[in-house]
Amino acid sequence: MRIKTLFTLLLFPLSLLAEEKFSYIPQIHGTFRGRYELETENMENRFQIRNARLSVNGFVAPIIDYYIQFDACDRGKMKFLDAWGRLSFTKEFNVQVGQFRKPCGLDAFRSPANQYFANRSFIAKQVGNIRGVGGKITYKPRFAPLTIEAGVFNKGTTDNQEAYAKSMSYAARIIFAKNGFTALGGWQTIVYDIVRVGLVDAALQYEYDRWHLEAEYMYKHYRHEESPDCHAYNAFVEYKMPVKMGVFNQTSFLARFDGMTDHSDGISGDDLELDITDVARNRITVGGTLSYVYKKVHADIRLNYEKYLYHSDYTPTQGNRDKIVAELVVRF
Repeated sequence: MRIKTLFTLLLFPLSLLAEEKFSYIPQIHGTFRGRYELETENMENRFQIRNARLSVNGFVAPIIDYYIQFDACDRGKMKFLDAWGRLSFTKEFNVQVGQFRKPCGLDAFRSPANQYFANRSFIAKQVGNIRGVGGKITYKPRFAPLTIEAGVFNKGTTDNQEAYAKSMSYAARIIFAKNGFTALGGWQTIVYDIVRVGLVDAALQYEYDRWHLEAEYMYKHYRHEESPDCHAYNAFVEYKMPVKMGVFNQTSFLARFDGMTDHSDGISGDDLELDITDVARNRITVGGTLSYVYKKVHADIRLNYEKYLYHSDYTPTQGNRDKIVAELVVRF
């Protein structure tokens, strides 16, 4: 009798979830981003399919859902991105296992469908863009507007899932969100081959009426000083308003300042040394977006100008110079 009572108590939260109405029909979402770029210094230009991303998600039971995402054309290459399953023990607590972005950072978590600018910040692209294969737990307490995530992941990159290792990678973040204000703190320790790398992240976000303001800082430390510590930062503001211009019903104006010090991706070369993969730089981005928004369909025409600021003795490589970017984004 006591055992039956214990099982009833344990399964009671699951029965509450099961009483809710769920649709078991898979949902398909997609994002297409096609662009034209012109480097203003040498007047070289190109067209590019930046993303042709598709995802499928849904429920197989009231407490079990899944997600699969791949990019059919990321600058001409196909990429497998995410695949995970999740079990929700209660409305507040769930466990997720698979391949997905490690829980650390804010801007790095934005998908192409939700980006504000044509090109991601240096935090989102170079410093904090880290996926892993592993598991995480998420807890959302009822007593506060918090989300707490913590995970453990394989050593190395996502393309090597056969190897065993004594060391693992870990990540965690906590998010406070209320009345348009969001504060985030994150921590991560990762090891690719021989060097363990630590990251600390802090971000603030505020939305009020037509305004969106955001600032983020990420610190990357290489144990035993295998490479200089990296400091990356990102701050931007958006002002959006409704319009009536043909089919378009929304427009926004944006400005961003971001930058980073010398950065290594943490993967050693043939000489077992860490090389600088991204040199120190700053960037100023200004632009605007004209949008058509109807239910789940969203189309943007985006125009950005990027001004890069390097040290005087560095000659920037192609693709990392001052440029104008015109982009068409379609998402559903």
